[in-house]
Amino acid sequence: MTEEEVEEELDSWVLREVLDGGFGNKPYRCECGTPLRYQYIVLHTKEKKIYKLGEICLENYTNLSPEI
Repeated sequence: MTEEEVEEELDSWVLREVLDGGFGNKPYRCECGTPLRYQYIVLHTKEKKIYKLGEICLENYTNLSPEI
């Protein structure tokens, strides 16, 4: 991705909250159905839709690496 494309993707997604179910617990679910300890709640500003994702789906949906 070019720097401009990364900036555009960053502007399209807003991290609203990160939920932690605690050590050994997986009380949350990803959009794909996977049980999660950590759930990332993100807003896609162009669609005006909230997604509840795990780490892998976060990268797949947003096209951004978790490091960003």
